[in-house]
Amino acid sequence: MTPFYILVDCNNFYVSCERAFNPFYQGKPVVVLSNNDGCIIARSQEAKNLGLIMGEPYFKASKTCLENNVHVLSSNYELYGDMSERVMIILKQFSFEYELYSIDEAFLKVPLSSQEALQQIALIIQSRVLKWTGIPVSIGIGPTKTLAKVANYWAKKGCGISLLLTQKQIEHSLKNLPVEDVWGVGKKRAQKLKSCNIQTALDLQRAPSKFIRKLFTVTGEQLVFELNGLSCWDLSEKTPKQQIQFTRSFNRPITTLNEMIKALIDYTTRAAEKLREENLLTGCISFYFRTSKWDKNPIYQEKVLLLEAATNDTRTLIKVITQKVPALFQENALYKKAGICLHDLKPPSTHKTLFGTQEYTPKLMCVLDQLNKTFGKNTVFFASQLGSKPWLMASSYRTPRYTTCWEEILQI
Repeated sequence: MTPFYILVDCNNFYVSCERAFNPFYQGKPVVVLSNNDGCIIARSQEAKNLGLIMGEPYFKASKTCLENNVHVLSSNYELYGDMSERVMIILKQFSFEYELYSIDEAFLKVPLSSQEALQQIALIIQSRVLKWTGIPVSIGIGPTKTLAKVANYWAKKGCGISLLLTQKQIEHSLKNLPVEDVWGVGKKRAQKLKSCNIQTALDLQRAPSKFIRKLFTVTGEQLVFELNGLSCWDLSEKTPKQQIQFTRSFNRPITTLNEMIKALIDYTTRAAEKLREENLLTGCISFYFRTSKWDKNPIYQEKVLLLEAATNDTRTLIKVITQKVPALFQENALYKKAGICLHDLKPPSTHKTLFGTQEYTPKLMCVLDQLNKTFGKNTVFFASQLGSKPWLMASSYRTPRYTTCWEEILQI
């Protein structure tokens, strides 16, 4: 029995998360802003219809937003991450073969072949996700991941479900799909293809695979095979992380050494939490801080530090960082951004010493993580994190973290 791929994609995900807890936003134009309320990173359909552009700086769009009563929200990543996890838990109920593609998309592989069975499972998924989370989804189904992506493209423009099972259905969908909108093509490749008179996805499907391979290597050839219904890209397992980063811009410039150290301690703490969530150790840590890149004489300071032994202990990482910051910090500079990056990541099983068993994750770190997970972020923290933090990112329009913070739980 030939398996089919189901791509489930949450509609306007960040906006849908906000609407799930505040129905007032339903049917109204809504935008979500990036870190520090800088750029538009999510739009409701109503906001798209007003011509608001993804990635546009908010200061440029603010007049349009004001004139059209657009509801402007700060990004609430803690809420979005939790809602994503809830959606994915539901999707895993429908197939053992599953791939998380992004925060709002996932592929499922099902051993079904009839149109009726596939249509029914799509309806059940759509209904259950909406009922249990309040998030609407669009579903595309095809014999390959690429065709499932194509089907999802049309699902978003129609009733929310699209199936590409027959040759006739596939040809009709590809004929009306611009080549730049094919999964994996993009603008630069599209320009090359159009110069060869390949304007649509159907043109690409019918192009000689060897010719496309010369243009875009074996990946391009596989894309042609995928459009012809020959599966080349199966569901991929979770790939090990190569790095863990935590970077942020400041709400206002940092000008003192003490503030910079406190900021980097905060970022190191968050990065170490992510490291332990992945059950990994780090053998190398780097940090940087910089002034605005638009300054006449911009300053960029960076340091890479090799650790004596791989670790995921926040205390060790904080100690290493704080010892090196003073030598790089320049007084009176207006620092606008800083970041931490953990490199050389490895699971504990690969880290051996001559001195027997090593406690990779100290009990104190395990207890700290469990308390913060149970009672909310920063329930327990290090003394070095005490004090005001006026440099924290601006989130002037952030909604409550309804599902992860007891103090902000929805009240009815």
